Amino acid sequence: MSITKSAAVHSQAAAPCMGVEEAVQLQAGAHHKLYQANMRLAKLDETSKAYVDARQLLDLGAAHLAIAKWKLGGATDCHIGLTHSTDSDKDIHEAGLAFQQTLHACKAALSIMDGDGTASDDDQPTPINFSAKDTEITFADDVPMVPTICPVVVLRGVSFDMGRQYAEQIIDIYGHWMFEEIARKDFDDETRAVISRWEQELEEWAPEIIDFAKGWAAGATARGVTLSNEQTLSLFTGEHPPAESMTPMGFRGQEESEKAQAYLAANPLEELPCSGACAWGEATKNGKLIAASTTDHDCTFQATIVAYPDDGNAFIYTPFSVTGIIPVIGQYYLAGHPGMNNKGVAYVHHGGGVHMAEPPELWGYGVRRGSSTFHLLRFANSAEEARDMELAMPIGETNGILGSVGGFYADENYAYVLESRHNAEKGGQPIIREKTKFDGKECNILYANNNSMHPETRNGFVNGAPGAFAEHQEDYLDFEPAAGWHVDVPASKMPAESSLQLLLTMSQKSSQGRNRFFYRSLGPQDGEIDVDFMFEMYRTGAEVDTDTPNSSVANIFLAGRPWDVSTAQRANAFVSVMAPDNGPNGKYWACVGPAKRSLPSIGAAHGFFYYDETATFWELTLAETPEAMAEISVKKAEEMVAQADENLGRLSDDKDVLAFYGAFLTTSQEHLGAAKDLLNDPEFGEELSSLSRCVREATRAQARAAQIIDVVIPPKTLAN
Repeated sequence: MSITKSAAVHSQAAAPCMGVEEAVQLQAGAHHKLYQANMRLAKLDETSKAYVDARQLLDLGAAHLAIAKWKLGGATDCHIGLTHSTDSDKDIHEAGLAFQQTLHACKAALSIMDGDGTASDDDQPTPINFSAKDTEITFADDVPMVPTICPVVVLRGVSFDMGRQYAEQIIDIYGHWMFEEIARKDFDDETRAVISRWEQELEEWAPEIIDFAKGWAAGATARGVTLSNEQTLSLFTGEHPPAESMTPMGFRGQEESEKAQAYLAANPLEELPCSGACAWGEATKNGKLIAASTTDHDCTFQATIVAYPDDGNAFIYTPFSVTGIIPVIGQYYLAGHPGMNNKGVAYVHHGGGVHMAEPPELWGYGVRRGSSTFHLLRFANSAEEARDMELAMPIGETNGILGSVGGFYADENYAYVLESRHNAEKGGQPIIREKTKFDGKECNILYANNNSMHPETRNGFVNGAPGAFAEHQEDYLDFEPAAGWHVDVPASKMPAESSLQLLLTMSQKSSQGRNRFFYRSLGPQDGEIDVDFMFEMYRTGAEVDTDTPNSSVANIFLAGRPWDVSTAQRANAFVSVMAPDNGPNGKYWACVGPAKRSLPSIGAAHGFFYYDETATFWELTLAETPEAMAEISVKKAEEMVAQADENLGRLSDDKDVLAFYGAFLTTSQEHLGAAKDLLNDPEFGEELSSLSRCVREATRAQARAAQIIDVVIPPKTLAN
């Protein structure tokens, strides 16, 4: 069954253009139907023809959905930083048509799964023209698809050179379009003064970021996208002065239009919170640090950075996106997670949500989270050093999401989550979690989601929040050691005066259940935690009734009931497991989307699906040199491709099934061949861009091979 390579394009409807409201309704329906169809798919044998045929249809449906969201995002200003605002009725109409095509794909797939193995011609979705357009990603018609094998960029040298290399390699991967919207930014004098004021903080605390931004501008400009130093620096600093109250998700300075809010579709806050956990010392089998984390949102265009600076430590770090901007939910100043360096220090997770635990009178200019993460991974030689460096920096805009310093760092001897750098009630002392108590025993285990977990951070959730919430916090906030601060009261008893209040309470609500998952998963494994356990934990979903809307998080929240979920779920945008090393043997594994395709959402919400989704990991070793890292990556790819080749014949006797999985083997072999050609070039290593491309080809070969291996030998979960 071949349906994804046709050159046909979307048909043009003669009906009157549909409006935003109708398009958004179609979007919500398409998201949910795609989720329901994929959950139905998960019940089939992966080596059956019905599974393969239905999966290809749903993959095509995911591509139509991505096209639709791209067009709707441009028309409703939700893709600021990626696409120019079109304010186009035509784009809205075409988005609606594409959402309808997703629904067609789901109907056809369900017909195959529930019927006699075929789907009627009337149910077939419109084919799409897929191409590369001289980039390393796929375009569906003219819309870029999020790559579901996270690209790797390799940098080395002084900060300016690394910034230049970053720009060049991102253009190699994605094309010029990635920076063109940034190039359109035109700052007035007031905005320039604000950026300059943020820059002053960087000059004192992380001056290498300024040089990196300058190199970024120079590299992009040399490659045909003219960027100024201010434009690239603003991606690290933002363009607005520090807020005086809590800042919402989204772009500062952008009006919260009905279009923008509607674009989020249904119950988005069920899906957004991230998660992270680690164990070290006596808690692990080998006494070393083991860590894992997820970013949870609709995954966008990102890249894993492997940096070998002239001064400081080599490190690996994955920002949320290549420009620090996530469509719809806002600008995050090159923040992201996880990361680790060659001293064995890991940045596991941001360590909670908007703590706001520092006194508001101390809020102001400072260092953004992304800049501090780059700086600490590069210059901190231990988790204790990272802690002390963070505590020395100014409080900053702690009332914004990841707008200031803080987070969750660890090494093999020590770990901490910094929830406040100034506790007014304790004479200005910080609020730090350093271990977790399980059944009365303190263990070398820490975890975090998007709420505060320390009992002394109660006041943080009301600083800057609406008056009624602040005045009656005793009626709403509750605390338990395993789950942290949360709200369980019915929505009817909550003051309904602000969307910020909803953001706070839903974030706490989601984190409450996922913290409990960590507690019941990690505690019993004290002393036995290893890399395999972390993989298994992040492939273990909650038991959720996906067919009953009343089981959704929103309805449970409205009723004020506690609930249990898993950190492994359908909205995982990026999953990573780390085994850092104080030396050249640190391991970093990464997967775009959930680590298991069949994972359910937190509730009956839609989750996110991607065209050409893999649900598999690639592996990097933070070796002594970039050349050694590339060689190890290629060797790992060789091993995995050979295993996939050996296993392919065990899958099925059906020719269509073999052709489907055989395409993964062919692709992995092609990537491996390209990686080996680059590696064996006599001038290998002299041109960093070719070395970086070698690593990307090797990791792509690994992930494609894993798609076959994981069918023959299904990865374990905590349940089995």
